[in-house]
Formats: sequence, structure tokens, C-alpha cells
Amino acid sequence: MRNKVKSKWCMCGVFLVIFFAAAIADAAVYNSQGKRDPLVPLVGAAAQGVIEGLAGVNSIENVKLQGIVTGATGEKAAVINGEIMYEGGRMGNLSVESIGENEVVVKFNDTKHTLKLYQ
Repeated sequence: MRNKVKSKWCMCGVFLVIFFAAAIADAAVYNSQGKRDPLVPLVGAAAQGVIEGLAGVNSIENVKLQGIVTGATGEKAAVINGEIMYEGGRMGNLSVESIGENEVVVKFNDTKHTLKLYQ
């Protein structure tokens, strides 16, 4: 009798595991039904086809200014290839010389370049 009860509970446990595994697998699939994926950014590196980050950048043509932000204290930050950078900041071959209202002066491989918004 005990073996039959154990067997029934074991079968019930197996069924529940399979049922919940199938439910979780179905829940993890996103079906856009023709709509925009809400997890893909509208702006930024992924939306513009820009190389994400600055580690793999080997040409100034791959460096894109995506935004300029001014904080409450007046400090400015630039979003370049998805990275937030401040004046004097350096990442890889790129350093930020100055941040203006609509442009950022950077030094890439020891050559100065001006990156403009909306370019």
C-alpha cells in the first residue's frame, strides 16, 4: 500500500514539474504580433546601429555622440556609443576634451575631433 501511495505522489510530482517547465518555457517567449519589442531601445547605440561601447572602436567613424546631459550643478556628461563620459574622461583610444551644448570635442588616437548632435 505504501509503495502505491509513493508511486502516486511521485507521478504527481513528475507531472507538476513537466507542467511548470512547459509554462515557464511558454512565458519566456516574446511574441511581438507585429508590434515593436518594448525591450529594444528607441534611441541609443542599438537603435542607431552603432558599435556598443568603445572597446572595439578602431576608427573615428565608429564613434557616435548620442546625447549630452546637464546635471543640476551644471556638470555635463556625454553619451558616446552608449557610454557615459565626462570631461577629462578616457576610455580606450578616446578621451573627452570638452562638452558643449550640442557638441563634444574628443581626442581619438591623439587627434582632436568634434562630434555634433544630430549629425
